[in-house]
Amino acid sequence: MTKSTYLRQTDVQEFIQWLAENLETSLFAHQYVDRRSKRQWQCASLFDAYKKYDWGFSAIPELEVEKGSSFEANHIALDAIQKELKQALGDADNEALLQAAKSLMAWGGVTNGNNKWLEINKELLVDTFTDTKEALHAGCVDHLTGALRFNAGFTKLYALICDDLIIYDSRVAAALGWLVVKYCQETQRSKVPELLRFPWAAAKEASTTVNPKNRCPKSGTLRFPGLRSGVHHAQWALRASWLLEKMLGMSDSSFNLLVPQVRLRAVEAALFMIGYDLGFDSEVERERHVFAVQAQEHTIQADVDEGWYECYTLARKNLFYYFLGATRIQTRNANNGAPVSFSYQDIRGILALLWADFRKDPFPLSNSADRVPAGLARNGLGVAYYAVTQSSPPASSRLAAILEESQIFIRNWEGRGLYWQLNTQLLDFDKLSVERLMDVLLERD
Repeated sequence: MTKSTYLRQTDVQEFIQWLAENLETSLFAHQYVDRRSKRQWQCASLFDAYKKYDWGFSAIPELEVEKGSSFEANHIALDAIQKELKQALGDADNEALLQAAKSLMAWGGVTNGNNKWLEINKELLVDTFTDTKEALHAGCVDHLTGALRFNAGFTKLYALICDDLIIYDSRVAAALGWLVVKYCQETQRSKVPELLRFPWAAAKEASTTVNPKNRCPKSGTLRFPGLRSGVHHAQWALRASWLLEKMLGMSDSSFNLLVPQVRLRAVEAALFMIGYDLGFDSEVERERHVFAVQAQEHTIQADVDEGWYECYTLARKNLFYYFLGATRIQTRNANNGAPVSFSYQDIRGILALLWADFRKDPFPLSNSADRVPAGLARNGLGVAYYAVTQSSPPASSRLAAILEESQIFIRNWEGRGLYWQLNTQLLDFDKLSVERLMDVLLERD
């Protein structure tokens, strides 16, 4: 469906008009408790949510960007990354594009799966991003089926290299659905209009989280589908962007007092803040949500937008998927072969051995299936893995890839082969607990 066709639909037009009239009303007042800071966040309106935007990010030294958390600081960071991305595309420089894209993934806390994909596909990045950008600008991505990578990480990338495209992540999706529910309730609709059924995705958190965040906007008979990566995700990112851009053009709210280049991003920021946690109508609803998240841990289909992350072993580039479960990280082959899992307790033990043996010095993979059990291998990750688990040493290749993505391992490029150092800035290995380890693995949401 083209942009003009979508915006001509009666349901879409009526929702846009209603939303434009309510941007600064108390209809969109919201509050929740931030799980990290333990502080209550609240807003009096959608515009107030934008003013209270908060997303903490680390400094980006290669772009001379200091760390920050305000909307203004994030705008500076994204502007710097955007310039790098566009310059690299214009120069057809795959290496520069790779580095800029990785800076963006780090900013958004979405390195899992995405960085490895970027590295493996480095020589194709300029062509891939250019083709996708052109398809998004044309408003039609259907022909990219099977080739389009569009998920929680890449929605950020395409939002920077495309014109007037929002970051459609789980928080923005949740808030959009929440707005639609309020609209349907006010207009006494018992069913969400098909073209306003913005798909949602669950928050990234362990399946045993006592106080889970709710990103599902459903209410009674007002329901929304789950978000699928790829074309489905891109199509709804386009529709959301078209709708919000049109709405801003009809509004006389304070959003329109902002400079034109940040207005759409400011609305996105407001939705991002509200969508952190929609809350639950009852304890029963909360329990149902917990059960649904736990069920994902055992699902057969691996989908990066449903809790399973794609990853690649670092030496042979073998694709596998992993899930951050209640007590362990579960992994499996791309063809749903035999699963391999790593308990958080075992990982803590492995890290303790590596810390005792190497401290800040580099250590190798060293995970030969024959030499490690025979005591003939050099000390390294595979040896520590076997000492703790008594399991097949080559399985530690998957653990290495996961821990490097989580920045617990920092790659050391000085020696031949695979070497890492423990990230002492991220973790205190003398006092490392299972709980702290899980916090790091689930660090960004």
